[in-house]
Amino acid sequence: MLSCIEHDKSALVQIDWSTGKESVLFKSERADATGAIFNARSFEPEAVCIDAARQEWTALTPEVAPDLALIKARLPGHAFEVQSQTDDNRRWIVMSYTPEQPATYHLLDRDKQTLTELFTARPELKQYRLAPMHAVEGKSRDGLTLVSYLTLPADIAGDRPPQPLPMVLVVHGGPWWRDIFGYRGDHQWLADRGYAVLSVNYRGSTGFGKAFVAASEKEHARKMHNDLIDMVEWAVHEGIAQKDRDLRSVLRWPGFVCGRDIHSGRFLLLCPRRRHFQSANNA
Repeated sequence: MLSCIEHDKSALVQIDWSTGKESVLFKSERADATGAIFNARSFEPEAVCIDAARQEWTALTPEVAPDLALIKARLPGHAFEVQSQTDDNRRWIVMSYTPEQPATYHLLDRDKQTLTELFTARPELKQYRLAPMHAVEGKSRDGLTLVSYLTLPADIAGDRPPQPLPMVLVVHGGPWWRDIFGYRGDHQWLADRGYAVLSVNYRGSTGFGKAFVAASEKEHARKMHNDLIDMVEWAVHEGIAQKDRDLRSVLRWPGFVCGRDIHSGRFLLLCPRRRHFQSANNA
């Protein structure tokens, strides 16, 4: 099981229910453990992943190391999860995605060491050049690291535009949720129209440990909001965003933050999230 009891970052632990003894099977000081692969027969964990900025898998048993290596080699840059396994654990259904490719399903044959694509959730997008996403980091004014994700128009090479662009700040809901590196329909739609798009894991976002969540307590329209402003200022300083021009904020969390933005005059437009801006990788 995943537990953050007596840990800042969620760890993969095993508990002996007869004695209450807890054994830590895996933990990271960088981010919470967010997922695992379990043996279909024994239910023992065989691999675990974290997502400090991009997903990273670690083999816990030597038996799955070749499979993780095969997936990494065949699907470079993809995040993935094992969604189904045969009873003998020799074949897996693997779902993978990238910012430029929505959820795509594959059959992994562990005996033959083959990975075969089955289908993708959005086949109509294959004909288009989609915009890449960049994992970036900035600092809050009180020193917290803010893992964020930047999307630029597809015709821009690298993670900096040749000249500053109008920027849209897309803020995740919750606030006990997080943004990840992956396909985003809203990022793609906006980047296609010439915007830089930035999503910020402000304090209170999950996946970065208890202390990062606790830093948001009683700060819903104060330091949490300042984190957004600080990353906007970072984008301006880095030559990504135009200063005080055409800055939009697409907000999905509490209305008083919208009110704070309107009152401050910091953003020119606030647009509530709608259903057609899906963040799920199969949207």
